[in-house]
Amino acid sequence: SRDLDLSATGPTTAGQTATSFATASPPPTAGQRPTTQQQPQQPLVQDEGLTLKLLQREQNYTNAEDARFFGEVAEYIDLLQLDVARNKKYRTDAEERERVVTKGFMEREMRYAQEIRELEGLLAKAKAEKDELLHDTS
Repeated sequence: SRDLDLSATGPTTAGQTATSFATASPPPTAGQRPTTQQQPQQPLVQDEGLTLKLLQREQNYTNAEDARFFGEVAEYIDLLQLDVARNKKYRTDAEERERVVTKGFMEREMRYAQEIRELEGLLAKAKAEKDELLHDTS
């Protein structure tokens, strides 16, 4: 396998072999469309330095296999960035659901506590009436 050192922009040594990230990339999940080579894509990589280095590496190689390798690395990073964005959305949605559920729980808890106080007051009043009636009959 090839070590990916993005600090240099020159070709690799002759002893290194190119590997493909196509086998290492996860299959598209539900709701995602698989990417194709014919569609021009805007890079989703947030680190512009990394994007520039990958682009330079892809363009500087005369060997088509090496250029394809770095293109696949960039595409794989784009897919990971999509996963990051989707997971951030899931996280914010989950946090909002948690806030709503917590607010509902607290409101019910306060209502139940108030009902308990009212019922305890009624119980004390009923016991007092019972004691008064027992005292009157004796």
